[in-house]
Amino acid sequence: MNGFKGKIQSLILLFLDLLSVIASFFSVDSISTHILYKKYDLSADVVLNLMGTIVLAYIVVFVFFNMNDKFMKRGALEEFLYIVKMNIFFMLVVTILLFVQKNTRILTRGGFAVELVVDVILMYVLHMIYKASLKQWMKSKIHKQFCYIVTTRDKAEKIAKTVTEDKNFAGHVFGMCILDEEMKGEVISGIPVVSNRDDMLSYASREIVDIAFINIPNEENVNLKRYIHQFEKMGISVNLTLQMLEGFEGFDKQISLYGPYPVISFDTKKYDENKMFIKRCFDVFGSLIGIVITLIIGLVVAPLILIESRGPIIFKQKRVGTNGRYFYIYKFRSMCRDAEKKKEDLMEQNEMSGQMFKMSNDPRITKIGKFIRKTSIDELPQFFNVLKGDMSLVGTRPPTVDEFNNYSFHHKRRLSMKPGITGLWQISGRNEITDFEEVVKLDLQYIDNWSLILDIKIILKTILVVFTRKGSR
Repeated sequence: MNGFKGKIQSLILLFLDLLSVIASFFSVDSISTHILYKKYDLSADVVLNLMGTIVLAYIVVFVFFNMNDKFMKRGALEEFLYIVKMNIFFMLVVTILLFVQKNTRILTRGGFAVELVVDVILMYVLHMIYKASLKQWMKSKIHKQFCYIVTTRDKAEKIAKTVTEDKNFAGHVFGMCILDEEMKGEVISGIPVVSNRDDMLSYASREIVDIAFINIPNEENVNLKRYIHQFEKMGISVNLTLQMLEGFEGFDKQISLYGPYPVISFDTKKYDENKMFIKRCFDVFGSLIGIVITLIIGLVVAPLILIESRGPIIFKQKRVGTNGRYFYIYKFRSMCRDAEKKKEDLMEQNEMSGQMFKMSNDPRITKIGKFIRKTSIDELPQFFNVLKGDMSLVGTRPPTVDEFNNYSFHHKRRLSMKPGITGLWQISGRNEITDFEEVVKLDLQYIDNWSLILDIKIILKTILVVFTRKGSR
């Protein structure tokens, strides 16, 4: 385990192990009495008195004998042997601490033996469940990083074999662009060739791309700056092999390793993982509160929506999220049932210049729809999107698929951060803004200046805007 994610994994394992240790001590009295028919002096009161010693002993073992940095690499048998060894060390430390405290009257070998067996079994089960959960999490689509490899035919085979065999690339999905030959549709060592020199940038602008990994010979340097500029405009992180370093002194770059490859990272914005984790925790906590509010208000709003017009209570629409990922956004339905079909007939009355649609007195909006839009009640079901991880409480505005398909390269950078229920656009008089480029400007301002304090300020201003009904219609 490395970095912040490794620390979080260790903390979770520490919590699970402590839970297992404490539960096993509390179970000794019951097991010995009802199963072994032998009484040991480890009643609940005794265990509670020993709680400080138990916790201290385990923390000592965790700090000095811990091997959780190899947690995901251990097999089932290796995991069991590790837990047995850890518990033996734990018992030794507990014994030493009790001798130091001159509290040896509860040192019954039978009681400790029962605790040891129960703890080994319980800890092993918890470890295996947690390991399986982590593997499932890493396999899930939303957590996969899509790497777009840009290279030439002579380098492709070696790169493809390296990234598919190296464990550092676990959880990555790869697609390859071959610059010097037409190979689209072919597969190189398990990696599909998805584009060529002509459609390299257009592919990245339309498909899911998180990272662009460029490894090309020096003679291909002619267009390299343009490639990096365009990827950066789209909000895509660029990893360039160090052999291409000359001529890029003016770029904002960082030397790093992408798997075994030394690279220069060209990134629009690098966020601290600790702060991003806090942002996610804040999202989960806030979304749970929001869901409770949504369910309560929904009991009143839902019947009114159904009474006025037939159709679903919740409107579900396909939107575009982080780096081009599709997801379905949820809202209380505020329009008539066939609103999407009628939109085509109203495009001439669009009041926005650019990729968004907005219209005063939209005839598709129902009477109850006008009210829930004015009060922003229609947005409440998006708290479910936040809990799922598709959205954040604060972020950029998620575009529709039609808007996204008409994006220019620089528009995609607004998708380099998770979309939010609210953001700078929503608190800046959104209905007074009629130029899509202004929306993009506000979103990029948020991305470039993001901080936890900024999120808190936006949330507080959003609450003020909702209660004053400013900018909603």
